[in-house]
Amino acid sequence: DVLTFTEAKSRKLDLDIATFDLVKFISDTMDEVKLLDKEEHEFHLESQKDYFEIESDKNMIHQIVMNIMINSCKYSDMNTKVIVSIYDIGEHYQINIADSGRGISKKDQKHLFTPFFKSSENIGIIGGTGLGLAIVKRCVDSLNGSVSCKSQPGKGSLFTALLPKLQ
Repeated sequence: DVLTFTEAKSRKLDLDIATFDLVKFISDTMDEVKLLDKEEHEFHLESQKDYFEIESDKNMIHQIVMNIMINSCKYSDMNTKVIVSIYDIGEHYQINIADSGRGISKKDQKHLFTPFFKSSENIGIIGGTGLGLAIVKRCVDSLNGSVSCKSQPGKGSLFTALLPKLQ
């Protein structure tokens, strides 16, 4: 994470644009997270269609989905669900990643995408660099998209990334 963020911060991110199936790509990324997670959580992928064509950078989308899903696992109890939903909303695709984890206070939500930020409630309890969501924000911005979070302590979190269909 530190290397990825340092590279992203030190220069403009070069995009490697390709046309691909977003649903399949996110499904493959989810499979990677499942391996890392060692079957501690349930994963579900929901999509309006089986195929959504996108012209974008695979590495950027991989970083976005992977970092949010890993956080969903890290901050959720074992045997809970992580649900990824993909929607076609005109000129963008909306990717929602929802969990039923610890949730995030309103105070901390203001700083989620700040490099090295870690909630005071999790320092010393849950490991990490505090860079994952900063990387997500940098990647989303590079793709001319947006990312947001809705969360309540004790009720989980919903991260939403809006990504343009065409770069």
